[in-house]
Amino acid sequence: MVQLLIQFGANVDEVDPILKATPLHLIARCDDVDHAQPLMRVLLDANAHSDYLDLNGRQPEDLTTNVELKDFLQVNRRLSLKCNCAHPIHSKKIYYGNYLSSNQIAFVKMHTANEIDSNDRSIRVAIMRYTSIQYNTLPRYRSIFGKS
Repeated sequence: MVQLLIQFGANVDEVDPILKATPLHLIARCDDVDHAQPLMRVLLDANAHSDYLDLNGRQPEDLTTNVELKDFLQVNRRLSLKCNCAHPIHSKKIYYGNYLSSNQIAFVKMHTANEIDSNDRSIRVAIMRYTSIQYNTLPRYRSIFGKS
């Protein structure tokens, strides 16, 4: 069934908007090797990213308590050049906002925990609206979030 969905265009890296979890994250929580491993194989063969981080900064292999599944995910981990670039961009805190396309920014963010990026103006605006602080009239808050 999963293979059929993939053949018809299902996104193997679809992200749950609340948990920031991919299908691999969800399957990794299943401790039944006989059910989980074949599904993981199908997703990995369809180039699912095993290095995406969920809301809590965990990869699928971090979520499983089954040693056999953890080993399976580690052995079958394939990182693309893009993945290998996304990790140091985050870990070294390299500013990338004006240099990458929106798709590339989204890709980098999938390789990071759910942190607020001070370079992301839309997040700054949402924070200001949520806290009822008027961004343009309070200079001391502008220094916290940077000028726009």
